[in-house]
This record gives sequence, structure tokens and C-alpha cells, in this order.
Amino acid sequence: MLGTPNLAWSQVFQIGEMNKQEFQALDRDRTAVLMPIGVIEEHGPYLPLLTDSYLVEWLVDRTANAITAQEGWTVVIMPSLPIGVGAPEDFGPRTRDFGSFPLRPATKRAVLMDLVSGLGEAGFRWIFAFDGHGPMINKRMTDEASVYFEDVYGGTMVNLIGVIHPDPPANNRPLSDSVWKEEGLSVHAGLIETSWMIYVRPDLIDSDYVNASAVTANTWDDYETLPNEEDWPGYFGSPRLARADIGADRMEAWASNASDLALRIIDGLDHRELSRHADGQNPAIQRIDGLISDHASRIRERQKEWMQANDVQ
Repeated sequence: MLGTPNLAWSQVFQIGEMNKQEFQALDRDRTAVLMPIGVIEEHGPYLPLLTDSYLVEWLVDRTANAITAQEGWTVVIMPSLPIGVGAPEDFGPRTRDFGSFPLRPATKRAVLMDLVSGLGEAGFRWIFAFDGHGPMINKRMTDEASVYFEDVYGGTMVNLIGVIHPDPPANNRPLSDSVWKEEGLSVHAGLIETSWMIYVRPDLIDSDYVNASAVTANTWDDYETLPNEEDWPGYFGSPRLARADIGADRMEAWASNASDLALRIIDGLDHRELSRHADGQNPAIQRIDGLISDHASRIRERQKEWMQANDVQ
């Protein structure tokens, strides 16, 4: 991948490639477990369904490099987890024929709590999640699993993408007003996300993005109305404006800030005092969270009825 440095093999381990002896030999107090969390989610006609996962995997690699540059520290990377909550089809709402397969909020929280329980019982003290999928309710599930790990096992767990860095060392270069006018509120598969993917995984992008029509969301309320249109292409914004230099600038800044925050937390910064994205009070975003919850409730009831009918406990 472009921009991805070589990792120090002696200090960075993929957990799925480790054997028992390697796992048991890890110094629990100086090993950081990195957890990339994505989602299987439609990203229009130009980006892959695992876009969120590819982006956080790239960030995990960069943060692993920063942590293992500290003397005595080791990193263990968990497998990428496509367990996001919510998808753009919920906003309309639409049927799931666009390619999104999100989990119910309670399911995601339970999966994470089970995984971190295993890490806690094995004595690990440091977990950094990388959960960049958009909905606030999605990030909230990761935050709740993090608090559970800290309360029950006494370690530290934080979603590095879910908290707001108090003093970020890197900033994005500004884009022109005309670009932002066409891009609008950029949150899904538009200029920004397409630029990220041009930088990280250009091999997975449909080259016809340069001919994409703009689907501009000027207010948060537009995220509820635009997906209702029959010809909605599955993105918001203007992918045609995407460029590799924009992706490089923003991904490198994102990686620098996430790495810096991880090191500050290891050095004693209390992440519980930081603001969290999931605490946002935007009424439109809260309505979208409600639409996601409504869909999850319908799925839960369908599953419950089937289990009762088939005497499944």
C-alpha cells in the first residue's frame, strides 16, 4: 500500500500468526493490542464494500510503527473486524441490495465485550481500537465495550478514532470554497473518502469516479431525504473531485494524530477526560441513530420469532 512503512517484524505480531509460546511470552504491561474495526457497507459504484476496513487497517499499521519505536514496546494486531453498526440504506430507508451488512448495536457490543474479555483474562493491559465507521451509535458500542474492559479488567482501552485529540500535531491543508460547495457535508464515499482510498488502495477504485455526478448534502437533514431518491447512487458529495494528494495529506495527518494520541495515553494522558464523537448532540444525527435502531429492532424481533418457533435457546 502506498505510504505504508515496513513494520519492525520483531516487535509487531499478527495475532492469528502467533503460536502459544509466542503469545505467552508477550510482556502484558508493555504490549499494545491494536484492533481495526470496519464494516461491510456500500460505498457507491466506485469504492469497495470494505472501504472503512482498509482505511483503519492502514492506520493500525502506522500506529504500530509509532508504538514499537518506543523502547521495550510490542504490538499485537487483531484481525480486522467488519462489525459496524448502521448503513446509508437505513437513512432512506432502503432495502439491503446495495451491499451493506451491518450488525445490530447489541450484537456489536457483545462481540467486542467477548473479545476484550479474552484479552483481559489473558492479562493484557492496553487495547487501542480503530473504529472509524460513521454513525454515533456505532462508536458508542465501541466506547461501551472499552469502559467494560477498563472497569472489569483494570486496563486501558480507547477508540483512537472515537475521541477528539486535545492538541493534534498535524492538520489538513484547506480545500477551496468551491470544492466544499460541491462536496457539501462529506461523510460517505465522496471527495474525502475517495481521496483516502486513492492513496491507500488505488487498485480497488473504479476509475470512472472521475465522471461521477455530485450528490451534495448541504444539511444533515439531507441524509434522510437524498437516499429516498430512486436514482441515488449510494454516495454523498462529489467523488470526481478526489485526488491522491488530498488523500495523502489527510491520511498522513490522521495517522500522525492517532499515533501521537496513543503514545500520550501510554505516557499517562487520561483519555476519559477527552471529548468523544459519540457524545454529539446534533438532532439530525440522533434521528439517523434512531433509524438505525429501528431497523435493528425489526431484525431482532424477526430473529426472536424464529428462535421461539424453533425452540432455539
